[in-house]
Amino acid sequence: ASFTTILGSNRAAGDSDNDIENFTNSANVHGTLGSFNYAIDFGHNSSKGLSAIAAPEGEANFKEDNFNRFNSKLNLGYRISEKITISRFFSLDDFTAEFDDFSYSDAENLSRSKQKRTGGNFSWNYKKGRLVINDSHSWMDREIESSFPSQFDAKSSVFDAFGSYLVHQQITLLGGVNANFSQFNSFSIPFGSTSFEQNIDEETAHFSIIDPYVNATYISDFGLSLSAGARLNNHSDYGAHLVYNVNPSYVFSFGKNNLKILASYSTAYITPSLFQLHDPLYGNETLLPEENATIEGGLEFSKGNNLRVSAVYFSRNETNFVDFVTVDPVNFIFQYQNTNTEFKASGVEVELFKKLGKKVTFTANYTNTQADENFALRIPMLD
Repeated sequence: ASFTTILGSNRAAGDSDNDIENFTNSANVHGTLGSFNYAIDFGHNSSKGLSAIAAPEGEANFKEDNFNRFNSKLNLGYRISEKITISRFFSLDDFTAEFDDFSYSDAENLSRSKQKRTGGNFSWNYKKGRLVINDSHSWMDREIESSFPSQFDAKSSVFDAFGSYLVHQQITLLGGVNANFSQFNSFSIPFGSTSFEQNIDEETAHFSIIDPYVNATYISDFGLSLSAGARLNNHSDYGAHLVYNVNPSYVFSFGKNNLKILASYSTAYITPSLFQLHDPLYGNETLLPEENATIEGGLEFSKGNNLRVSAVYFSRNETNFVDFVTVDPVNFIFQYQNTNTEFKASGVEVELFKKLGKKVTFTANYTNTQADENFALRIPMLD
Protein backbone atom coordinates (compact mmCIF):
# COMPACT_ATOMS: atom_id res chain seq x y z
CA ALA A 1 0.00 0.00 0.00
CA SER A 2 1.15 3.56 -0.66
CA PHE A 3 -0.35 6.92 0.29
CA THR A 4 0.79 10.25 -1.10
CA THR A 5 -0.15 13.86 -0.41
CA ILE A 6 1.34 16.83 -2.27
CA LEU A 7 0.65 20.45 -1.28
CA GLY A 8 1.62 23.49 -3.30
CA SER A 9 0.95 27.10 -4.14
CA ASN A 10 -0.87 28.08 -7.32
CA ARG A 11 -0.33 31.76 -7.97
CA ALA A 12 0.39 34.07 -10.85
CA ALA A 13 4.01 35.14 -11.35
CA GLY A 14 3.34 38.67 -10.12
CA ASP A 15 1.51 37.66 -6.92
CA SER A 16 3.24 37.39 -3.54
CA ASP A 17 0.58 35.18 -1.95
CA ASN A 18 2.00 31.73 -1.16
CA ASP A 19 -1.09 30.18 0.38
CA ILE A 20 -1.63 26.45 -0.13
CA GLU A 21 -3.96 26.30 -3.14
CA ASN A 22 -3.13 22.95 -4.76
CA PHE A 23 -3.84 19.55 -3.22
CA THR A 24 -2.97 16.19 -4.76
CA ASN A 25 -3.76 12.96 -2.91
CA SER A 26 -3.48 9.32 -3.91
CA ALA A 27 -3.94 5.95 -2.25
CA ASN A 28 -2.97 2.63 -3.84
CA VAL A 29 -3.39 -0.86 -2.43
CA HIS A 30 -2.12 -3.78 -4.51
CA GLY A 31 -1.78 -7.43 -3.53
CA THR A 32 -2.13 -11.12 -4.29
CA LEU A 33 -3.95 -13.98 -2.61
CA GLY A 34 -2.74 -17.19 -4.22
CA SER A 35 -3.89 -17.09 -7.85
CA PHE A 36 -6.02 -14.00 -7.19
CA ASN A 37 -4.64 -10.44 -7.53
CA TYR A 38 -6.22 -7.07 -6.84
CA ALA A 39 -5.46 -3.35 -7.13
CA ILE A 40 -7.41 -0.47 -5.59
CA ASP A 41 -6.48 3.08 -6.63
CA PHE A 42 -7.87 6.44 -5.51
CA GLY A 43 -6.76 9.84 -6.76
CA HIS A 44 -7.82 13.38 -5.98
CA ASN A 45 -6.61 16.74 -7.27
CA SER A 46 -7.94 20.17 -6.32
CA SER A 47 -6.59 23.59 -7.21
CA LYS A 48 -7.69 27.19 -6.84
CA GLY A 49 -6.08 30.62 -6.73
CA LEU A 50 -6.00 31.44 -10.47
CA SER A 51 -8.58 32.72 -12.91
CA ALA A 52 -9.04 30.79 -16.15
CA ILE A 53 -8.58 34.14 -17.98
CA ALA A 54 -6.29 36.93 -16.80
CA ALA A 55 -7.93 40.31 -16.24
CA PRO A 56 -6.97 43.06 -18.74
CA GLU A 57 -4.25 45.42 -17.61
CA GLY A 58 -5.62 48.08 -15.27
CA GLU A 59 -8.65 46.05 -14.17
CA ALA A 60 -9.14 44.22 -10.89
CA ASN A 61 -8.23 40.54 -10.87
CA PHE A 62 -10.94 38.21 -12.07
CA LYS A 63 -12.47 35.76 -9.61
CA GLU A 64 -10.45 32.56 -9.22
CA ASP A 65 -11.73 29.49 -11.06
CA ASN A 66 -11.51 26.26 -9.11
CA PHE A 67 -10.70 22.80 -10.42
CA ASN A 68 -11.50 19.45 -8.82
CA ARG A 69 -10.92 15.88 -10.02
CA PHE A 70 -11.56 12.51 -8.37
CA ASN A 71 -10.61 9.12 -9.78
CA SER A 72 -11.09 5.61 -8.43
CA LYS A 73 -10.34 2.22 -9.94
CA LEU A 74 -10.67 -1.42 -8.86
CA ASN A 75 -8.86 -4.13 -10.80
CA LEU A 76 -9.40 -7.84 -10.13
CA GLY A 77 -7.42 -10.63 -11.75
CA TYR A 78 -7.23 -14.40 -11.57
CA ARG A 79 -4.67 -16.87 -12.93
CA ILE A 80 -6.68 -19.89 -14.06
CA SER A 81 -3.53 -21.79 -15.02
CA GLU A 82 0.06 -21.10 -15.97
CA LYS A 83 -1.12 -20.12 -19.45
CA ILE A 84 -4.56 -18.57 -18.91
CA THR A 85 -5.35 -15.33 -17.01
CA ILE A 86 -8.43 -13.14 -16.75
CA SER A 87 -8.98 -9.67 -15.27
CA ARG A 88 -11.63 -6.96 -15.01
CA PHE A 89 -11.57 -3.35 -13.87
CA PHE A 90 -14.20 -0.89 -12.65
CA SER A 91 -13.59 2.85 -12.41
CA LEU A 92 -15.37 6.11 -11.55
CA ASP A 93 -14.13 9.57 -12.61
CA ASP A 94 -15.56 12.93 -11.50
CA PHE A 95 -14.30 16.19 -13.00
CA THR A 96 -15.41 19.75 -12.14
CA ALA A 97 -13.89 22.94 -13.57
CA GLU A 98 -14.92 26.58 -13.42
CA PHE A 99 -14.14 28.71 -16.48
CA ASP A 100 -14.66 32.19 -17.86
CA ASP A 101 -16.49 33.50 -20.92
CA PHE A 102 -15.19 33.11 -24.46
CA SER A 103 -15.35 36.91 -24.80
CA TYR A 104 -12.38 37.04 -22.37
CA SER A 105 -14.49 38.38 -19.51
CA ASP A 106 -15.03 37.06 -15.99
CA ALA A 107 -17.95 34.63 -15.67
CA GLU A 108 -19.47 32.03 -13.32
CA ASN A 109 -19.26 29.16 -15.82
CA LEU A 110 -18.95 25.55 -14.72
CA SER A 111 -18.24 22.23 -16.44
CA ARG A 112 -19.11 18.92 -14.75
CA SER A 113 -18.20 15.48 -16.12
CA LYS A 114 -18.82 12.04 -14.67
CA GLN A 115 -17.64 8.81 -16.22
CA LYS A 116 -18.11 5.15 -15.37
CA ARG A 117 -15.93 2.52 -17.04
CA THR A 118 -15.43 -1.21 -16.95
CA GLY A 119 -13.31 -3.52 -19.02
CA GLY A 120 -11.72 -6.94 -19.08
CA ASN A 121 -8.91 -9.04 -20.48
CA PHE A 122 -8.56 -12.72 -21.32
CA SER A 123 -5.12 -14.05 -22.23
CA TRP A 124 -4.18 -17.59 -23.28
CA ASN A 125 -0.61 -18.50 -24.15
CA TYR A 126 -0.60 -21.72 -26.15
CA LYS A 127 2.30 -23.68 -27.62
CA LYS A 128 2.86 -21.64 -30.78
CA GLY A 129 1.12 -18.38 -30.04
CA ARG A 130 -1.26 -16.36 -27.95
CA LEU A 131 -4.96 -15.45 -27.87
CA VAL A 132 -6.04 -12.13 -26.33
CA ILE A 133 -9.58 -10.77 -25.89
CA ASN A 134 -10.16 -7.25 -24.53
CA ASP A 135 -13.35 -5.31 -23.92
CA SER A 136 -14.02 -1.81 -22.57
CA HIS A 137 -17.25 0.09 -21.87
CA SER A 138 -17.80 3.70 -20.76
CA TRP A 139 -20.76 5.89 -19.79
CA MET A 140 -20.21 9.66 -19.75
CA ASP A 141 -22.45 12.49 -18.45
CA ARG A 142 -21.45 16.13 -18.93
CA GLU A 143 -23.16 19.41 -18.09
CA ILE A 144 -22.04 22.93 -19.05
CA GLU A 145 -23.35 25.91 -17.07
CA SER A 146 -22.70 29.05 -19.12
CA SER A 147 -24.47 31.52 -21.40
CA PHE A 148 -24.86 28.48 -23.71
CA PRO A 149 -25.96 25.76 -21.25
CA SER A 150 -25.85 22.19 -22.52
CA GLN A 151 -25.94 18.59 -21.39
CA PHE A 152 -24.51 15.44 -22.96
CA ASP A 153 -24.58 11.74 -22.23
CA ALA A 154 -22.60 9.20 -24.21
CA LYS A 155 -21.99 5.46 -24.31
CA SER A 156 -19.15 3.57 -25.92
CA SER A 157 -18.15 -0.09 -26.17
CA VAL A 158 -14.90 -1.37 -27.66
CA PHE A 159 -13.93 -4.99 -28.31
CA ASP A 160 -10.63 -6.36 -29.58
CA ALA A 161 -9.67 -9.98 -30.11
CA PHE A 162 -6.52 -11.25 -31.77
CA GLY A 163 -4.50 -14.43 -32.01
CA SER A 164 -0.93 -15.08 -33.11
CA TYR A 165 0.53 -18.33 -34.43
CA LEU A 166 4.09 -19.39 -35.21
CA VAL A 167 3.60 -20.95 -38.63
CA HIS A 168 7.30 -21.57 -39.11
CA GLN A 169 10.41 -20.87 -37.10
CA GLN A 170 10.80 -17.65 -39.12
CA ILE A 171 7.15 -16.72 -39.83
CA THR A 172 4.50 -15.46 -37.40
CA LEU A 173 0.92 -14.67 -38.38
CA LEU A 174 -1.48 -12.49 -36.39
CA GLY A 175 -5.16 -11.96 -37.06
CA GLY A 176 -7.91 -10.21 -35.18
CA VAL A 177 -10.96 -8.00 -35.19
CA ASN A 178 -11.65 -4.69 -33.47
CA ALA A 179 -15.15 -3.28 -32.93
CA ASN A 180 -16.33 0.11 -31.66
CA PHE A 181 -19.96 1.09 -30.92
CA SER A 182 -20.63 4.70 -29.85
CA GLN A 183 -23.65 6.96 -29.36
CA PHE A 184 -24.61 10.17 -27.56
CA ASN A 185 -27.52 12.46 -26.67
CA SER A 186 -27.41 16.24 -26.48
CA PHE A 187 -29.66 18.74 -24.68
CA SER A 188 -29.77 22.55 -24.66
CA ILE A 189 -32.03 25.38 -23.51
CA PRO A 190 -33.59 27.13 -26.53
CA PHE A 191 -33.63 30.93 -26.63
CA GLY A 192 -36.57 32.22 -24.57
CA SER A 193 -36.97 28.95 -22.66
CA THR A 194 -35.86 27.96 -19.16
CA SER A 195 -35.73 24.17 -19.47
CA PHE A 196 -33.56 21.71 -21.39
CA GLU A 197 -34.82 20.19 -24.61
CA GLN A 198 -33.21 17.35 -26.56
CA ASN A 199 -31.69 18.42 -29.87
CA ILE A 200 -29.66 15.31 -30.75
CA ASP A 201 -30.67 11.75 -29.88
CA GLU A 202 -28.73 8.50 -30.03
CA GLU A 203 -30.91 7.22 -32.88
CA THR A 204 -29.18 9.84 -35.05
CA ALA A 205 -25.82 10.30 -33.31
CA HIS A 206 -24.36 6.81 -33.38
CA PHE A 207 -21.97 4.72 -35.39
CA SER A 208 -20.31 1.32 -35.40
CA ILE A 209 -16.85 0.38 -36.64
CA ILE A 210 -15.78 -3.22 -37.22
CA ASP A 211 -12.17 -3.73 -38.33
CA PRO A 212 -10.73 -7.14 -39.18
CA TYR A 213 -6.93 -7.06 -39.47
CA VAL A 214 -3.99 -9.34 -40.29
CA ASN A 215 -0.23 -9.05 -39.92
CA ALA A 216 2.65 -11.29 -40.98
CA THR A 217 6.26 -11.17 -39.75
CA TYR A 218 9.21 -12.87 -41.42
CA ILE A 219 12.66 -12.96 -39.80
CA SER A 220 15.30 -14.64 -41.96
CA ASP A 221 18.60 -16.16 -40.91
CA PHE A 222 20.58 -13.96 -43.33
CA GLY A 223 19.61 -10.43 -42.14
CA LEU A 224 16.28 -9.72 -43.81
CA SER A 225 13.19 -8.93 -41.73
CA LEU A 226 9.78 -8.06 -43.12
CA SER A 227 6.51 -7.14 -41.43
CA ALA A 228 3.35 -6.35 -43.35
CA GLY A 229 -0.24 -5.86 -42.30
CA ALA A 230 -3.64 -4.66 -43.44
CA ARG A 231 -6.86 -3.50 -41.77
CA LEU A 232 -10.30 -3.20 -43.34
CA ASN A 233 -12.19 -0.33 -41.69
CA ASN A 234 -15.96 -0.99 -41.90
CA HIS A 235 -17.80 2.14 -40.75
CA SER A 236 -21.59 2.26 -40.53
CA ASP A 237 -21.60 5.74 -42.13
CA TYR A 238 -18.57 5.66 -44.44
CA GLY A 239 -18.47 2.08 -45.66
CA ALA A 240 -15.31 -0.03 -46.06
CA HIS A 241 -11.78 1.31 -46.46
CA LEU A 242 -8.47 -0.60 -46.54
CA VAL A 243 -5.28 0.62 -44.83
CA TYR A 244 -1.96 -1.19 -44.80
CA ASN A 245 1.68 -1.03 -43.74
CA VAL A 246 4.95 -2.58 -44.93
CA ASN A 247 8.14 -2.55 -42.83
CA PRO A 248 11.28 -4.15 -44.36
CA SER A 249 14.79 -4.05 -42.88
CA TYR A 250 18.15 -5.64 -43.62
CA VAL A 251 21.15 -6.12 -41.34
CA PHE A 252 24.77 -6.26 -42.55
CA SER A 253 27.14 -7.78 -40.01
CA PHE A 254 30.87 -6.97 -39.73
CA GLY A 255 32.20 -9.00 -36.81
CA LYS A 256 30.57 -7.47 -33.72
CA ASN A 257 29.30 -4.50 -35.71
CA ASN A 258 25.88 -4.35 -37.37
CA LEU A 259 24.45 -1.90 -39.89
CA LYS A 260 20.69 -2.01 -40.34
CA ILE A 261 18.84 -0.41 -43.24
CA LEU A 262 15.17 0.11 -42.40
CA ALA A 263 12.12 1.51 -44.12
CA SER A 264 8.35 1.62 -43.77
CA TYR A 265 5.29 2.77 -45.65
CA SER A 266 1.86 3.03 -44.04
CA THR A 267 -1.54 4.52 -44.73
CA ALA A 268 -4.16 5.77 -42.25
CA TYR A 269 -7.88 6.54 -42.35
CA ILE A 270 -9.44 8.65 -39.58
CA THR A 271 -13.23 9.00 -39.52
CA PRO A 272 -14.79 12.05 -37.79
CA SER A 273 -15.97 11.72 -34.20
CA LEU A 274 -19.63 11.76 -33.21
CA PHE A 275 -19.16 15.25 -31.75
CA GLN A 276 -17.64 16.58 -35.01
CA LEU A 277 -20.53 15.10 -36.98
CA HIS A 278 -23.57 15.81 -34.83
CA ASP A 279 -22.89 18.54 -32.26
CA PRO A 280 -25.82 21.02 -32.52
CA LEU A 281 -23.54 24.09 -32.60
CA TYR A 282 -20.42 22.94 -34.45
CA GLY A 283 -21.23 19.57 -36.05
CA ASN A 284 -21.10 18.89 -39.78
CA GLU A 285 -22.65 15.67 -41.13
CA THR A 286 -20.99 16.17 -44.55
CA LEU A 287 -17.46 15.72 -43.18
CA LEU A 288 -15.14 13.37 -45.04
CA PRO A 289 -12.63 11.10 -43.27
CA GLU A 290 -9.03 12.24 -42.99
CA GLU A 291 -6.49 10.18 -44.94
CA ASN A 292 -2.71 10.16 -44.76
CA ALA A 293 0.32 8.22 -45.92
CA THR A 294 3.71 8.07 -44.19
CA ILE A 295 7.06 6.90 -45.52
CA GLU A 296 10.15 6.38 -43.39
CA GLY A 297 13.73 5.37 -44.07
CA GLY A 298 16.87 5.20 -42.00
CA LEU A 299 20.06 3.58 -40.78
CA GLU A 300 21.06 2.05 -37.45
CA PHE A 301 24.64 1.19 -36.48
CA SER A 302 25.37 -0.96 -33.43
CA LYS A 303 28.51 -2.32 -31.85
CA GLY A 304 27.55 -5.24 -29.66
CA ASN A 305 25.49 -4.05 -26.70
CA ASN A 306 27.75 -1.05 -26.03
CA LEU A 307 26.91 1.39 -28.80
CA ARG A 308 23.88 2.15 -30.96
CA VAL A 309 23.38 5.12 -33.30
CA SER A 310 20.33 5.58 -35.54
CA ALA A 311 18.95 8.21 -37.90
CA VAL A 312 15.47 8.07 -39.46
CA TYR A 313 13.78 10.40 -41.95
CA PHE A 314 9.99 10.52 -42.28
CA SER A 315 7.48 12.29 -44.51
CA ARG A 316 3.69 12.34 -44.12
CA ASN A 317 0.97 13.75 -46.39
CA GLU A 318 -2.57 14.26 -45.13
CA THR A 319 -5.76 15.13 -47.01
CA ASN A 320 -9.28 16.09 -45.87
CA PHE A 321 -7.90 17.50 -42.61
CA VAL A 322 -10.83 18.28 -40.23
CA ASP A 323 -10.43 21.81 -38.89
CA PHE A 324 -12.50 24.03 -36.57
CA VAL A 325 -13.20 27.10 -38.71
CA THR A 326 -14.91 30.46 -38.30
CA VAL A 327 -17.96 30.63 -40.55
CA ASP A 328 -19.33 34.02 -39.40
CA PRO A 329 -17.14 36.07 -36.99
CA VAL A 330 -19.87 38.69 -36.43
CA ASN A 331 -22.46 36.19 -35.20
CA PHE A 332 -19.88 33.84 -33.65
CA ILE A 333 -20.71 30.89 -35.91
CA PHE A 334 -18.13 28.12 -36.03
CA GLN A 335 -18.12 24.65 -37.58
CA TYR A 336 -15.95 21.59 -38.24
CA GLN A 337 -15.03 21.47 -41.91
CA ASN A 338 -12.62 19.61 -44.20
CA THR A 339 -9.81 21.75 -45.60
CA ASN A 340 -8.93 21.61 -49.28
CA THR A 341 -5.21 21.90 -48.56
CA GLU A 342 -2.94 18.87 -48.55
CA PHE A 343 -0.82 19.08 -45.40
CA LYS A 344 2.74 17.82 -45.26
CA ALA A 345 5.04 17.05 -42.36
CA SER A 346 8.59 15.74 -42.51
CA GLY A 347 11.54 15.44 -40.22
CA VAL A 348 14.51 13.52 -38.94
CA GLU A 349 15.09 11.67 -35.67
CA VAL A 350 18.59 10.83 -34.38
CA GLU A 351 19.31 8.64 -31.34
CA LEU A 352 22.51 7.68 -29.54
CA PHE A 353 23.04 4.99 -26.88
CA LYS A 354 26.45 4.32 -25.29
CA LYS A 355 27.54 2.24 -22.33
CA LEU A 356 30.18 3.94 -20.19
CA GLY A 357 31.47 1.09 -18.09
CA LYS A 358 29.34 -1.54 -16.40
CA LYS A 359 27.03 0.77 -14.43
CA VAL A 360 26.68 3.94 -16.49
CA THR A 361 24.89 4.50 -19.82
CA PHE A 362 24.56 7.65 -21.91
CA THR A 363 21.62 8.39 -24.22
CA ALA A 364 20.85 11.38 -26.42
CA ASN A 365 18.27 12.13 -29.09
CA TYR A 366 17.49 14.90 -31.55
CA THR A 367 14.27 15.48 -33.49
CA ASN A 368 13.59 18.10 -36.15
CA THR A 369 10.02 18.33 -37.49
CA GLN A 370 8.93 20.57 -40.35
CA ALA A 371 5.15 20.86 -40.67
CA ASP A 372 2.64 23.11 -42.40
CA GLU A 373 1.39 25.83 -40.05
CA ASN A 374 -2.18 24.56 -39.65
CA PHE A 375 -0.96 20.99 -39.39
CA ALA A 376 1.41 21.81 -36.50
CA LEU A 377 -1.14 22.87 -33.89
CA ARG A 378 0.31 20.58 -31.22
CA ILE A 379 3.99 20.68 -32.24
CA PRO A 380 6.09 23.29 -30.35
CA MET A 381 8.00 25.38 -32.89
CA LEU A 382 10.10 28.55 -32.91
CA ASP A 383 9.79 31.30 -35.53
